[in-house]
Amino acid sequence: MAVPEGDDSSSKEADAESGGEAEIGGKAQMADESAKDSLLGGRECPGFLKVEDLSMRHYWRLSTIMGMADILLDVDKYFTYMLLINRFGCDFQAYFGVLYLCYTLAYLGWSPLTGVWSDLAHRHIVSLLVFCSGALACIYAAMILLPVPKGPLVWLYLLKCMLHMQMSSAGWKAIKTYVQRMFGSNILVHEQVLNRIGTLGDLATETYEIAVLVAALIAGVWFGNYGLVTWILYSAVLFISGTVFTLAVSLWVSHGRLIHTTQEDGELNLPVMQPVKGGFRGVRHGLKEVWGWLSTRLSYFFSSSILTNCVMLSMVSSCFEYMFDGPVALTRATLVQTDHGLCHGTVDFILVQTVILQIMYLIGGAAYFLGIMHLHPAVYYGSVYPLASALFMGGTLLQFLPLSAVTSAVVISTMTVSAYYVSIYNTYVLSGSSKAEYFGFVQAIYSLGVGASGFLPSLLQVVRADERVLLLVALAMAAWGMLQSILMWRNRRQFDEDVAKADVLY
Repeated sequence: MAVPEGDDSSSKEADAESGGEAEIGGKAQMADESAKDSLLGGRECPGFLKVEDLSMRHYWRLSTIMGMADILLDVDKYFTYMLLINRFGCDFQAYFGVLYLCYTLAYLGWSPLTGVWSDLAHRHIVSLLVFCSGALACIYAAMILLPVPKGPLVWLYLLKCMLHMQMSSAGWKAIKTYVQRMFGSNILVHEQVLNRIGTLGDLATETYEIAVLVAALIAGVWFGNYGLVTWILYSAVLFISGTVFTLAVSLWVSHGRLIHTTQEDGELNLPVMQPVKGGFRGVRHGLKEVWGWLSTRLSYFFSSSILTNCVMLSMVSSCFEYMFDGPVALTRATLVQTDHGLCHGTVDFILVQTVILQIMYLIGGAAYFLGIMHLHPAVYYGSVYPLASALFMGGTLLQFLPLSAVTSAVVISTMTVSAYYVSIYNTYVLSGSSKAEYFGFVQAIYSLGVGASGFLPSLLQVVRADERVLLLVALAMAAWGMLQSILMWRNRRQFDEDVAKADVLY
């Protein structure tokens, strides 16, 4: 396997042989200016690894951390359902809507800042990951063990969400830095590597999530033991958050302190703003420095058609996903009234739909890993996304029909999973196209867009909008996504120019 040249290349090779330490290897040399154009649209860098050289042993901890962080977000929703039911009874939908709306507002305000903090903490990015994961585990323990009333519970919930946002940002910042060091500047190679790291992490951890939710389904639907359901979900969030913390500490103790940008890394180095001194002139100088920092990144973002279009598509597909995974699913659950189970069958429907959803995630993840993630963006945006949008519209129209509970659960799960993987490819294109030193800022813009897309579903959840209204909104999002994707495909020449320009700028 080819390894980057440099003073510590031998240590990286030894680390790779020992089971994964190459993820934090030393600095790779920059590619020669005369490197030939690759088939992917950038330049192959002879001093860097190639995509086919990537092995799970290089990045298993980072991949597992991010996979666990993703399933924690999934399990957290069902954990919150049971927490609210146990504390406040079956009329939990409106209160969950309040939490969801508060989360969306916090996401809009805090999530963009997480990218900035990750950029500013680039020298200690794994330390930040350790802190956030440890604090998150403590928050879960407090929510479970302490009899927290409604008001403080909202603040505890928001703090938990903010820690999770920062943890995810720090994790992807660490991965992006690793990828740029090990694979050079080709942004489409970055997209492939990030796709592989993220998708393998998702697939590896998805099996655990399915096992947890199947156990909860059996305990609730078959045995009617909803206390056991609660215990399973409580234990799951503690185990997942504890595992993330343990892996982060392991990464930090072994080699994690080397996953950061340094003064020697040139293009990876971020300007560090100095403390303001000297009264008014010092303040003016500080503001000028802040504006320079901000304007440089804004110019970088808006000069790229790849980044701007990816953010727009992510907003549309995320809004559709949130509609089905949130208000549509929960509204349909409350409409299913039976004499069996907790809350007149609402919890049973949630458990059944949840297991179907996770099985669909596993199937969708395998299909994505084997096929979709290998497509060139021009093919994806020209064919796959429009077809997916047509599927979204068809599935939404089906929900207007009088479907059985199981059929409705299958349709809802299919729509949610399809929207997720449509969005995730787009996210990896965005991440691969961003330079590592600007990654946190681009992530902040992306977070603003995705956060804004969640505002409408959360608001509709709070007001408990009629199911037909929810479906009409979802239908509009699907149509918008199709038009946006076709527009991006028609501008593929600009996309290719941005790929070439980005490769030169690195």
